[in-house]
Amino acid sequence: MKKRYVVLEFSTGRADLARFEGTKRIDQKRIAWTHADTASEWISDVRHAAPKLREAVTAIGGTGLPVVVLYRSPSVTIDLASVGVRSEAQAVDAARLSCIDALTFTDAVPIVEACVVARDQGGDDRQTHTVVAGDRDDLVQAIVQVVTEAGLEFESATPTDAAIFARLVRESQAEKSDAAGVLYIGDESSFFICSGAQQVYIARSMGLGFESLITTLKRPIRVSADTTVELTPDEARTMVFQHGIPAFDATIQHTTPLAGRQIIPLLQPILQRLVVEVRQSVRFGLPSSVSTRVPIRLCGPGARVPGLATILQRELELDVTVDPRSEQFDPELPASRGSTLIDAMGAMDVIREINLQPELLATTRRSVLLRRWLWLGGAAAVILLAFETILCEMSLRQIRDQVSSIEQYSEDIAAFVETRDALAGGLSAMTRIHEAIDAELGQRPAYGFIMKELSLQAGDDVSFTSIRVNDDGRKTTAKLSGYCREPVDADPSADRRTLEIFVDRMRSSSLFENVKLGSVQAGSFGQSVAQRFEISFEVVRVPTGMLNTMSADADGNDGEIAP
Repeated sequence: MKKRYVVLEFSTGRADLARFEGTKRIDQKRIAWTHADTASEWISDVRHAAPKLREAVTAIGGTGLPVVVLYRSPSVTIDLASVGVRSEAQAVDAARLSCIDALTFTDAVPIVEACVVARDQGGDDRQTHTVVAGDRDDLVQAIVQVVTEAGLEFESATPTDAAIFARLVRESQAEKSDAAGVLYIGDESSFFICSGAQQVYIARSMGLGFESLITTLKRPIRVSADTTVELTPDEARTMVFQHGIPAFDATIQHTTPLAGRQIIPLLQPILQRLVVEVRQSVRFGLPSSVSTRVPIRLCGPGARVPGLATILQRELELDVTVDPRSEQFDPELPASRGSTLIDAMGAMDVIREINLQPELLATTRRSVLLRRWLWLGGAAAVILLAFETILCEMSLRQIRDQVSSIEQYSEDIAAFVETRDALAGGLSAMTRIHEAIDAELGQRPAYGFIMKELSLQAGDDVSFTSIRVNDDGRKTTAKLSGYCREPVDADPSADRRTLEIFVDRMRSSSLFENVKLGSVQAGSFGQSVAQRFEISFEVVRVPTGMLNTMSADADGNDGEIAP
């Protein structure tokens, strides 16, 4: 079932009321009300509007429904905080602090709320954009009191400009072209946002709107030297939306006919301020490569003013087009298409986040929510306890089954232990046999014979400095270092030198394999010129039994190796 609710907007000189089912508008009503420019008087004016509001609520069938309040007040502060952080919590905290510093009152409790609306996806300096709003607690209390007396259930109160600003920034940030601008003309506020490549370049608000044009037209209009005309608020509104920015020589039908040259001087300061604000923003806020060709989309109810887009395009020398949705705005119809009420509802998530509810009401709602959580938590705990009890019972049953199985196999375990002991005894005997066999048949290096063989092959001209042996149980490798001296009477033209002869003897020996001559360097040994060498080789491993026999034979032959 679609949610049924009411949206109430307090604006300049009027309060629009609309009943919705989901996103469909069912009925609407407008009541007139006057308000002052100070917070205390504004609160009093809102309370005086309660009887009219109650009648309007009854007329649209909204009694008892929740209400979303959109409003403008003299004390409200709206801002967009752009900071270079990725954390939403940090961005919100920074926005709150900036808004508190900007509040214009010190005699009331402030209420400040913020909502992250966009993050830059392009550019080097990516920022998080947060819309923040702050107002007086007593002012929001008055709104809650009035809507409650009118038969509505208060749900939230959000400044209209905060919701619209957030929606515009969010839509602009998604812009993928080099640059595009949006100029929103509201009732009393306007917004200008420029973005490109998914990055917001400019986002600023201006304190003027189409109500500024209406207000200036209520001033006396001089039609001759001794005649002036004063328009009523309704006449001024009609002139703004029917005739807009007239041509200099145009004639406007009225009780007293008016000429364009008599109207334009009144409108000129407002238009000039708007043009200057936009021109300076484009000039100093956009990259120079796109500042002269950025297209601007004119939207909001103020875009409905005839001739405004033409004036802006001529003065800014940029392409200005009117949003088709804004052309559907009807200033006489409450909650019409293109109105600020409908535009603000396009950011319902922001309305829920920036909810300026009174502190007492917020505390009460948090208490109710906490009690609800406690009840839900208690119920969940009972369910969890029952589930855990079932799991414990199942675990106990499994343990009983395992104990029964252990008892059934206890005799088999005892037999297994006996078998294990017997096998252990047999294994020990096999180990001893293996050790005896290995003692007779195992292989190991014959280090004594190796040293004798090296000594015999070296002769008097080869001296050893070191021999390093590495035995990993399967292969024995060695590195031999030393010096080789050439005999004094050696023939210099001989093909083979002493070191080469020594290496060849080692290669022909049955005790060495893979004999490789490594580095050879010229050096000295005592007073003689010598070659420093390094030889790597593998040692032939000999069965232990054979080694013992060879050792005995060697001992019997006065230390000579038996053939």
